[in-house]
Amino acid sequence: LHSLWNLLHVDPGFDTEGVVAARLELPSARYPEREDLAPFFPRLVERLETLPGVVSVSYTTSLPLAEGLRPEGFRRLEGARAGEEPLSMGYVGVGPEYFRTLRIPMRGRGFTEADRAGAPRVAIVDEALARAYFPGEDPIGRRILVLASRPDDMPFEIVGVAGEIRHESLGEAPQPTVYVPHAQMVEHGFRPPRNVVVTLRAEGNPLDLAAALRREVARLDPELALSELGSLDALRRASVVRPRRLTGLLGAFSVLALVLAAVGLYGLMAQIVGQRRREMGVRMALGADRGVVVRRVVGHGLRLTVAGLALGLAGSLGAGRLLDSLLFEVGAADPASLGATAALLLGVALAACWLPARRAAKVQPAEVLRAE
Repeated sequence: LHSLWNLLHVDPGFDTEGVVAARLELPSARYPEREDLAPFFPRLVERLETLPGVVSVSYTTSLPLAEGLRPEGFRRLEGARAGEEPLSMGYVGVGPEYFRTLRIPMRGRGFTEADRAGAPRVAIVDEALARAYFPGEDPIGRRILVLASRPDDMPFEIVGVAGEIRHESLGEAPQPTVYVPHAQMVEHGFRPPRNVVVTLRAEGNPLDLAAALRREVARLDPELALSELGSLDALRRASVVRPRRLTGLLGAFSVLALVLAAVGLYGLMAQIVGQRRREMGVRMALGADRGVVVRRVVGHGLRLTVAGLALGLAGSLGAGRLLDSLLFEVGAADPASLGATAALLLGVALAACWLPARRAAKVQPAEVLRAE
């Protein structure tokens, strides 16, 4: 439960509210050359920006929380050491206004329409990459060479630093990322960016723009079709479906175990009270207070409970390591979780012991002695 709470409240690094996204692929049969790809999306954005209720529009080759990043390597040109190994990163091609559309915080400048094919090559790195590969310095103005580029390609100048976002899933840590203008990807050694996700931020319900989005795509090319159309809020909810189900399954088993433990402890204490009924009657006949009887019964049950808790906590510290891969930002030996669980079990045990103790306190000494 602690792990799921952390996962549901983690900051993905961007704002999912009010954004609709749809995947669009330009087939090679209709767009055979790289140069055919670049003009399509600016034209689509220009048409979508005129729709009522649209705040901003952009596009990307990798939608956060929906797919992993394409792996790539790069080298720092300034200050690089001889024979330095390629640095690992993920790369994403995005259109102008992408960071504004997803409300990703950044410093420096974003991409504009001027960052087209043939223009000076620019890139934006995220905070994770800046922290890992440019520690203690500002990467803006530095140059990097993406290894997929041709040997004679010019390097990319870093013009901005974006906030780190969770690309793979909410449970995966942000990985170093380089963003390049989508229009400039077509002139490099990158794989042709035919598969692109269009993103729209709306003033109201973003799904109200779904029909208009389909209509504008059809006007540009009637043979193209959108897929995976939906809101980023729905995408975020879908990304935690598996952890929710897993937590629900484990929770159901935990509740069942708790009920069985309570019933078992109640049955044990009820049997003990029944076996000691004569003893308790004699004690009360000799002047023992009913409160003393209750405390003796409850105390006996709690001693068993404390012993069980000690064994359980010791076992959980070892067996809990099996859960490490299922947990998010909480360890299997988390003191708060173990303490809360122990307190819950202690409370259930106290209730299971109190019922037989209450019954024991109602024993009538005269009836017990008469029965004997």
